[in-house]
Amino acid sequence: NALPAVAPQSRLPVHQPHGLITQHETGPLPPDVVMGAELSDWYVGSLNSFESRPLWTDEADDGYIERYRFTYFGILTTSLQIGIDRKANGKAFLYAEVRRRNSAIERKRFRLSQRDFSEFKKASDDSGLWGAHPEFWVFKNENDICLDGMEVLLERLDADGYRFSNANTSCTSPAGMNRLAEKMVELAHLKSRVRWFPWDYAN
Repeated sequence: NALPAVAPQSRLPVHQPHGLITQHETGPLPPDVVMGAELSDWYVGSLNSFESRPLWTDEADDGYIERYRFTYFGILTTSLQIGIDRKANGKAFLYAEVRRRNSAIERKRFRLSQRDFSEFKKASDDSGLWGAHPEFWVFKNENDICLDGMEVLLERLDADGYRFSNANTSCTSPAGMNRLAEKMVELAHLKSRVRWFPWDYAN
């Protein structure tokens, strides 16, 4: 069982810090997220390895009215990032990058159908995310521990601003987050790249 909280790294279920990374203006996450949660250099460095630009900066809208991003990384050698962006004319696009160790092994970009985007949007609206910023899903009982797993990071940028939500797949990710992440993986045709789908939705 987990609940959202703005929590120091000592309460997060995975990855104790190994020294804070210096966050510069174009880093993958805004300074309030990195410094407030004491994210480790491993965490920020994992995000830096992807080709995409950060979503939190002033120029991040890049002509889109909605932008969503899912990043999946951790103890496995394969990590991935999927983004879904929608323009004012209603056209939506999906891009994805799959990495193994330090190299990109697959990249794709294509237009989503209106039906696919509508299904994704419903999953986002029903997810229970985005209620706070930054949002870290942690154990209700502070004495519970997580032995490790894969990180799930979801980001959103729209007229309401930037939002960030983070959990661990094996320990604290809530059902709505899991469903939203799985929908993005499904739309990207990348289920074979994610070993732990379907996740347990009972939590």
